[in-house]
Amino acid sequence: MPARRILYHYTTLGGLLGIIKCRCLWTTNIFYLNDSTEFNYALELARGNLRERFGGPTVANQHDQFYADALLTLDGLAHSVPEAFSLHVGSFSANGDSLSQWRAYTHNGIGFSLGFDEAYLQSLAKRQKYELVECEYDEIGHKRAISVLIAESAESTERELNLFLELLRLSPRLKHPKFEEEKEWRIVSEDMGHGKPKFRAGKSTLIPYSEFKLEGEDGMLRIAEICIGPTPHPQLAMASVTQLINRADKLGPANIRVSDVPYRSW
Repeated sequence: MPARRILYHYTTLGGLLGIIKCRCLWTTNIFYLNDSTEFNYALELARGNLRERFGGPTVANQHDQFYADALLTLDGLAHSVPEAFSLHVGSFSANGDSLSQWRAYTHNGIGFSLGFDEAYLQSLAKRQKYELVECEYDEIGHKRAISVLIAESAESTERELNLFLELLRLSPRLKHPKFEEEKEWRIVSEDMGHGKPKFRAGKSTLIPYSEFKLEGEDGMLRIAEICIGPTPHPQLAMASVTQLINRADKLGPANIRVSDVPYRSW
C-alpha cells in the first residue's frame, strides 16, 4: 500500500490563526503571485516556439498566419493583465520542513507549515471546482507540452483564443527548473473567470484572491500535521499551538512537531 502523502502550506503566525478562524485558504490570481515569472515562464516558452515555427522553413505553411497572429497576441499579454480571464492558485509543498520555504513564506522562519492529507485536499478541490496538481520542473518536458498545445490550437476554430486559454490552464503546472527544491503542488481553479474575487493589500498593489474552503462536508477542518518553524522558543511554541488545536471548534487532531532546520534569524 503506497505511503500516505502529506502536502504542506507554509504560513505566518497570523496566517495560522486566520486559517483556523475562517477555515479557508486564500487562492491568488495567477498574475499576482509573488514569483513574477509564474505565467511569464510559460508565455516565453510559447513565444519562442511560435517564433521558431513562423521563422522556420521558407516554404509557406498553412498555419503561418496563425503563428503570426498568435505571436502578436502573446506579445501583447507580456505587457497587460487580461481582466476577463484568470485562474486562482494556492500553493503547497511535498516538503514540510524546507529552509527556502521558511524564508519565502514566513517572517524570518517564524511561522508554520500546515500538512494536509492529499486525498483530503483532492476531495475539497473537486467539490469547489479546483484541481490539485503536481508542478513539473523538466524544461524539455515543458517545451514538448507547449509545442503540442500550439499544434493542437492551430487546428481549432478560435485559434488565438484557444491557445491563450490552454496556455493559461497549463502554466500553473510548469515551474522553472531552478525552483525544483520547492517540490510544489497547487490547487488551481477550473473556472477561468472564477466569480467575483475579493481583494487584499499587497506590497505594491491590491491583490485579487478567492477563498478555498478547508472544511469537509461534515464541517470538520482536518490538519494532519503542523510543523513549527525555526524559533528561539520551541517549547513555548509547541505548548501554545497544542492549546490552540485542542480548544478550536470542529478541528481534527494534528501531529505537532518543531522544525529540524538549523536556521536562526534571532
